[in-house]
Amino acid sequence: MKCRKITDRLIWLLAIILVTITFFILTAGIQFYSKMTAATNLVSNTESYSRSVSNSTGKVLIIGDSLAYGVGASSKDSSFAANIAELYPEKDIINKAETGSTTIELASTINQLVDQKYSTIFIMALAQINS
Repeated sequence: MKCRKITDRLIWLLAIILVTITFFILTAGIQFYSKMTAATNLVSNTESYSRSVSNSTGKVLIIGDSLAYGVGASSKDSSFAANIAELYPEKDIINKAETGSTTIELASTINQLVDQKYSTIFIMALAQINS
């Protein structure tokens, strides 16, 4: 009889542990999903900044990843490219950055644009390690 009570208690204890673990796994999954959804919305709601001015004295090229594109800025007018535009008010700003761009893709972009003339080029990319 005593063995039966101990066995019943162990079963209940294991059931409680299993329910607790399941709860934590589900909570972590929901939090991860929420963060991924927020990140996806941030990227999809972002516009890159480019500008053309009359009587331009040159072209400023911006290439890179999502940071150069403007992801994370409160508006395209507060992005990296917009801040560069303030430094070069007499020049056209050409933003060829792409979200999700890798360093290999960045090298390809540089090769495609090498024949064009730019007075200034900004390359902005985070280091990426692929395993």
